[in-house]
Amino acid sequence: MKKLYNTCLIVCLVSIYATSIAQKTPYFYFKKRVYKENFVKEFIQSLKPYEIKLPKDKQLAIAKSLLNRRYLKRLRSYSPKTLTNKQRDGYPTYPRYWILDFNQDRKPDIVMLYNVYFGPSPGYLYFFRKADGTYEYLLDGMGEIYVLLSNKKRTVIQHDLGTIEGSESEIVRTIDINHQKQTYKLVPKLYFASETPFPKSIDQNPKLMRVKRLTNLRFSPEVKDTLTEKDKPGEYIDNTKTLKGNIIAKYKAGAQAYYLATKGDWTFVAFLPNTTLIKTSLRHGMDEDFDSKTGKATGPRVKPYICGWVPSKVFK
Repeated sequence: MKKLYNTCLIVCLVSIYATSIAQKTPYFYFKKRVYKENFVKEFIQSLKPYEIKLPKDKQLAIAKSLLNRRYLKRLRSYSPKTLTNKQRDGYPTYPRYWILDFNQDRKPDIVMLYNVYFGPSPGYLYFFRKADGTYEYLLDGMGEIYVLLSNKKRTVIQHDLGTIEGSESEIVRTIDINHQKQTYKLVPKLYFASETPFPKSIDQNPKLMRVKRLTNLRFSPEVKDTLTEKDKPGEYIDNTKTLKGNIIAKYKAGAQAYYLATKGDWTFVAFLPNTTLIKTSLRHGMDEDFDSKTGKATGPRVKPYICGWVPSKVFK
């Protein structure tokens, strides 16, 4: 009887542990963003089904009400005219605001306020409505959002920051909304090279593993260490900046990564933000802090998961 009890206890503990790990695993999703002629039109049409079912004047009133919420520091210098003026910035096709209601309960989930960033490039400030009716700043920047799934209980969205220079990293952030509790998780933040060939599918329950040796993370499943003219450090024209060849990052032995997919002798991974990174070439001008004393960039504000390919043997 005692042996049976111990066995049941072990099974329960394993089940609880597995559940806790599953709950902490980020939502990984990868898709090539194709910037074609009707890109903006398709982006706008994709959000239309989630627009709150309220008259336009009431939608505008919701957008304006955020400007009166003084606890939202990001809006203290935001001009109310931005919500109605479409003629001065050269991007009249972009709506000045969005009030999105994903579960269609006639209450906002996310409010997006139009803004112009470096470039100039159009984009939005994103705010989440909490259960108590107050709003919380999510993120802001150029680029677009994409709804990956949405139902009465849950909505998952990705924000793609986009790039201005060809050498910049792609940056994707995921907003995972729980409609039953009206809460969200802003994870993961993904960095990867725009040239990265993604696997056809991603493991839905990825394992967290450690590399056994010094590891080069590459943007493609091949060893390319020969420098070409475009690959020389400091001479990038159309390619994402690399350390050498197709190497985008280096990690120490023991670094942890999610094991997402395999292709032959290669594994597609996402290295943890707090793991032992030696160096990376991936950067983005809109995702950097600066040291006021030196005037130099100090790296991304929120550390990312850096994604790419490694030989499967590094885990053995």
